[in-house]
Amino acid sequence: MKKQHLYGLDLVRFGSAFIVLLFHLSTFSSIAPSHVTTPDERPFDWLGWVGTSGWVGVEVFFVISGFVIAASARNATALTFLIKRAIRVFPALWVCSIIALGVTLAWGMAPAEALGAFLRSIILSPQGPYIDGVVWTLVLEAVFYVYIAGLILIGARLGRNLLDLGGLLLGSVSVLFITAYIAADAMGLGITETLLRFPFKVALLWHGVFFALGMLIYKAARDRLSGMEYGFAAVFTVFCLFEIANNVLAGAGGFASETYRITMAIGIWLAAMAVMLFSVFRSEVVAKAIGAEWVKKAGLMTYPLYLNHFTFGMCLTPWLAGYIQNEVLLLVAVMSIILASAWAIMTGPEIWLQKLSRKWFLNQEQSVAIPMPGKKTAERTA
Repeated sequence: MKKQHLYGLDLVRFGSAFIVLLFHLSTFSSIAPSHVTTPDERPFDWLGWVGTSGWVGVEVFFVISGFVIAASARNATALTFLIKRAIRVFPALWVCSIIALGVTLAWGMAPAEALGAFLRSIILSPQGPYIDGVVWTLVLEAVFYVYIAGLILIGARLGRNLLDLGGLLLGSVSVLFITAYIAADAMGLGITETLLRFPFKVALLWHGVFFALGMLIYKAARDRLSGMEYGFAAVFTVFCLFEIANNVLAGAGGFASETYRITMAIGIWLAAMAVMLFSVFRSEVVAKAIGAEWVKKAGLMTYPLYLNHFTFGMCLTPWLAGYIQNEVLLLVAVMSIILASAWAIMTGPEIWLQKLSRKWFLNQEQSVAIPMPGKKTAERTA
């Protein structure tokens, strides 16, 4: 795989964030900050037929993350990898968490409750609640990063690269867990509700197949998959589809029938995977077609858009609803402000904090003197 910017991946990322935005907008209340409301309280209830399966954008993100992390971790030390991930994740998280804290306090949330949720968010605590409802996905990402760093560290000690094997292991454990869930449900053991709880998600038991599939896609782009690896990819894909369908079945209610929602969610995910694969394996074709700076900007804008749309949008909607009665105009106003805020975060505080962090932490790490055989000191340049 040649080193080339994957413009198609930028569009898949932005599209995934946008459908998550539509999904949440369709649940917001026009009366008070809430996303659990009756249909008559939802000004954008009509978005439900489009956005009802928008949550599946998260499952797309996890596959993209597996791909990107497999690429970025390949020639990195464990410490460098974690530092670079922290620099990528925390600046926008902190900025968006501050915004979420401000708007929730403005709406009357108890200061102690809001501050506790804020602190848990900015450190990615494995235990919520969080100041913003989407932070749970970053907790899963953080656990995935730690897992990858562990593979890098152990591999360095053993003198071999364990990333490919580690990806297969992660996906296989997830497959076994989901299989156990299916068996427990079929036998009516009464433990399925327990297996759906957040700790099992934090352990990557539900979403490990998505990360592992992304890692296999990178392996296929970098080299070739063996027959066994193609088999793993097929199995992981099947279990990804089951996890998506199970999300619909385990959810409470919806805007449409379960069949419609399952079909929509699986269709969106498969379409995103098709575009992702084409973007990876035909990157030169995609670059010629849409290789433009605005596509890169859309990709960079994805993360603050995803982080800042939920709590901010949930508080913004009822506030604007007091001034804008027309639902279409209200939707345009809410979406415009959310998109503008994401752009402002991307071009302002996020970039500034990332540059400052790179200058401080990466330079410090590179200048640490360590003893080397036959030399007094040597500079660590990992």
